[in-house]
Amino acid sequence: MHFSTNAKKERLGRTAKEIAAEIGEELIKVKASLKHGEFIPWVKEQCSFAQAMAYNYMKIANLKLTTRCKFDQCNSIREVLALGKPKPTPKQERRAATLDDLRKVERLRALRDDPEIISREKFVGWGSVNRRKWQRIVVYQ
Repeated sequence: MHFSTNAKKERLGRTAKEIAAEIGEELIKVKASLKHGEFIPWVKEQCSFAQAMAYNYMKIANLKLTTRCKFDQCNSIREVLALGKPKPTPKQERRAATLDDLRKVERLRALRDDPEIISREKFVGWGSVNRRKWQRIVVYQ
């Protein structure tokens, strides 16, 4: 009687992630014993969960073995599965367009649509090389 009570307490004290890891360990053993291509049909026939969940269970079991300290710190199955994923990179902040930016775009579009504007305007301090570069930018973009 005493043994069964302790066993029940121990069983109730386990977390979902530990149970998932145990299921994953068993699935890994079964997969190793089957021939190539037999595992998925076996899961469909023998398990009440989908193939994707079977792979998640096996991933949890592998993560438990490879990252035991981190595994113990996780509070849920979702956190354990996130251990195997790379951390997302923060999105780069975008600067709002200023009125000056909009004027520059408008000017570039006008130059693109009418390249003759360049020849009509005076480019004070611009050498002929810079003028040709400017014309290439305007014409080809």
